Amino acid sequence: SHIIYGPYTDTFSKKTAHDRVDHRWVCFSLVLRESRTLDLAMEEESGLLTWLLGLQQLIVYFSPDATLSSERWTLPKLQLQKLRLKVSGESDRTGQGPFDVVLSAVLDAAQDKQQKGDKVTVLQAAWRRRNVQGKFQQTVSEMMEINGLIEGLAEREKELEEEAAAWEAKQME
Repeated sequence: SHIIYGPYTDTFSKKTAHDRVDHRWVCFSLVLRESRTLDLAMEEESGLLTWLLGLQQLIVYFSPDATLSSERWTLPKLQLQKLRLKVSGESDRTGQGPFDVVLSAVLDAAQDKQQKGDKVTVLQAAWRRRNVQGKFQQTVSEMMEINGLIEGLAEREKELEEEAAAWEAKQME
């Protein structure tokens, strides 16, 4: 027996996004013996992680087979999976990619906090400064590369002039 956190069983996957009324992050399945599943969705998100951790402990306690600790749900694993499910749900809802969903959420949170205080202004300034510093470093690196190429061209031009002068001197002899 084990727990699947998210709408990943056949029963859940038969429902289309239009048919599904429960959010992905409140759905889970208990996989019983002989691969039968009990698919559930919590009405309230607040008790979900507590239920999943409690069920996990019961499975470990009553399971005749020893389960590896890496195969068990822990609070950090559950929180990460919940975040993944929320991001993928928002991504499907808005049509944005997962990276854009997370970035949009961070910017929205920063904007909300900015209206409430100046601490976030510092965060936003640091974010902008980091972006500017990154662009500045990239520009400096590119300029140094171009400068190196120009110096290389100047050296090669000087070599060619010397070769041309030597060739002309040879022709005059």
